Amino acid sequence: YRPAAHNLVSEWDFIYNKAHNEYLNFMATTGTVGILAYLTLIGFSIYQMLSTKNKFVIALTAGYASILISNFFGFSVVPVEIEFFLFPAFAVVSVISEEKKAKREKSETNTIQKILIATILLSAFYILVLISRYWYADTLYAKGKGYNSLGEPANAIPLLTKAIEFEPYQAIYHNEISISHVLSAIDAAKEKDSVKTQDEVNKSLLESQEALDLSPANLNIRRSRFGIFLRLSSIDSRFLVLARDTLTDAIKYAPTDAKLYYNLGLTEVRTGQNDEAEKTFEKTIELKPNYKEARLAYAILLINKKEYQKARDQLNYILSSIDPNDTLTQQTLQEIK
Repeated sequence: YRPAAHNLVSEWDFIYNKAHNEYLNFMATTGTVGILAYLTLIGFSIYQMLSTKNKFVIALTAGYASILISNFFGFSVVPVEIEFFLFPAFAVVSVISEEKKAKREKSETNTIQKILIATILLSAFYILVLISRYWYADTLYAKGKGYNSLGEPANAIPLLTKAIEFEPYQAIYHNEISISHVLSAIDAAKEKDSVKTQDEVNKSLLESQEALDLSPANLNIRRSRFGIFLRLSSIDSRFLVLARDTLTDAIKYAPTDAKLYYNLGLTEVRTGQNDEAEKTFEKTIELKPNYKEARLAYAILLINKKEYQKARDQLNYILSSIDPNDTLTQQTLQEIK
C-alpha cells in the first residue's frame, strides 16, 4: 500500500517500521480488539491515578497525559513505554500504602495465598528463562552478523548455528547464516576446493529457503535472497537468473519500490536481456523521475542502441539536477554525452 509518490521524498528508500501515531499503529496491527484493550488500559490507569489521595496526584496525571499526547504525534520508544506502565504502578502502590496506613493491622498469609504466590513466582521464573534464551540467541546472532560484516564466515557460522538452536523459527537468523555460507563458498572457490564450494552453496540455498518459508511476506528477506544469488553468480553465472526471478517475485509484494525495479534492470542487463532491461528502466523512471542512477543506466543502454537523442535527454536531466560544484561528475557525464 506504499504510494508511488513516496519515491520523491528524502527517505524514499528507508525501511518502514511503525505508523507515527501510537493509536493508529495499534489499530493497524491489532485491530478493534487491540485498540479497545489499549484504550481500556489507559482509562483504568487515569482512574487509578485520579484515585490517589496524596500530593503526587497532579504530577502523576500530568506526566501520564504528556505520554498520551506525545504518542499521538509519534510512537512510543523504550523509555516512554516503561513510564507508560510505571506511572499507573506508582498510583497503585500509593493507594495500597494509604490503605495499609488506615488499617494498621497485621494479617496472616493463608494456604491458598501461599500456593498462588508460589505459582506466580514459578511462572515468572519460567518466563525469565524464556526471555534469557531469546536474549542469548540474539546476542549470538549479533556477534555472528558482525563476523559476516568483517568477512569471517568461519567465526560467524558456529555462533549463528547456536543462535538457531535456541530460536529455530527466527527467519533473520537463517538468512544471516545463509550469507555466512555464501562467503565461505566464495572463499572455497578461490582456493579451488570444488567439494567444499558446492557443500557451502547447498547449505546457503537451504538456509535462504528456510528463511523465506518462515517469513514469506518479508521484503527484506527477499532483498537479501537477491543479494545471496548475486554473490553466488561469481561462482556460477546461472544464479543470475535466480537473482532476477527473486526480484520479480519481490516486486509483487512492493510494486511501487523503484529500487527493486532498478536492480532488476541491472540484472537483466547482466543476463543479456537488454530489451527487457530498457522497459524496466523506463518503469523505474516512471516511479521515480529523479532517479539519477536509473537514468544513467538507461542512457547507456540507449547509447548502445545508437538512440543518441533519447540518451542525451536522460543525461541532460541528470546534469540539470547535479550540484554545479561536483565538477568530476559533471565532467564524466559530459564525456558520456
